[in-house]
Amino acid sequence: MRMKTIISGLMAAVLSTGMTLTAFAGSWGKNDTGWFYLKDNGQYATNEWDTINGKYYYFDGNGYMLSDTITPDGYTVNADGALNIWYDWKVSVRIY
Repeated sequence: MRMKTIISGLMAAVLSTGMTLTAFAGSWGKNDTGWFYLKDNGQYATNEWDTINGKYYYFDGNGYMLSDTITPDGYTVNADGALNIWYDWKVSVRIY
């Protein structure tokens, strides 16, 4: 009976240790140059749009977020770096 208890305890310990997985979550960082984003796969966002918390951000070739400017593909991002959907929608439906 005691042996079954020991084996059961060891099996529970092995299973619970084996079931722990490292979970990655993206994270923001900032240095003297600007804001950057480390994606949950361990790579930095570069030359791309990324959706973070439901907002779209563009990151340049060095991995820094663009803000208060127009992105290389012609979209406007606000001072917080998020895509300014309302502005781009107004521009795209402007009647000349």
